[in-house]
Amino acid sequence: MKSLKILSLSLMSAIVLSSCLVDDDVQELEGAFASTPYVVGFKNNTSNPFFLTNGETQIHSESVSFFGGQGFANSPSVDVTYEIDPSSTAVAGTDFDFENSNQTMTIP
Repeated sequence: MKSLKILSLSLMSAIVLSSCLVDDDVQELEGAFASTPYVVGFKNNTSNPFFLTNGETQIHSESVSFFGGQGFANSPSVDVTYEIDPSSTAVAGTDFDFENSNQTMTIP
């Protein structure tokens, strides 16, 4: 009976400990994250700027967070590609506009 308890405990321990193994494959990162050591994201999840609708052009800037590079400085610069959410109801050129229309920016 004692050996049955020890055998059961050993079997349960082996099952529990084998589930803790790291099985994440670094090569299977999603999308473009696999091809770059850098990740750029917005500092805030949402932005609610207020503008006067007096016909003048208003400028709004957003801060971005820069991660990665394995502790090295980004030299000379990092090119970032961004996209507009296709489900957005804002119309490009009417509700918003970017300085460059190629949907890229450079972080110096």
